[in-house]
Amino acid sequence: MTCAENGRQARPGDLVTRLGGNEFVLLLPETTLSEALAQAIRCKVAVSPLTVGDHSGSRRATLRSPLFSIR
Repeated sequence: MTCAENGRQARPGDLVTRLGGNEFVLLLPETTLSEALAQAIRCKVAVSPLTVGDHSGSRRATLRSPLFSIR
């Protein structure tokens, strides 16, 4: 995932995993909701210039970032 590759955006202990298809999950342990929102914004900025191509052509990459906290 672009926003976390090479540790540029992710911290030690953060986990990026593929959920399915073109969907990924970024788990941020020990993170407040405001810190998670800041991370989501950084990811959106990193992903926004990307395009994704397949058999039907090329499309701009998008990011949806619902946030929730488990305590």
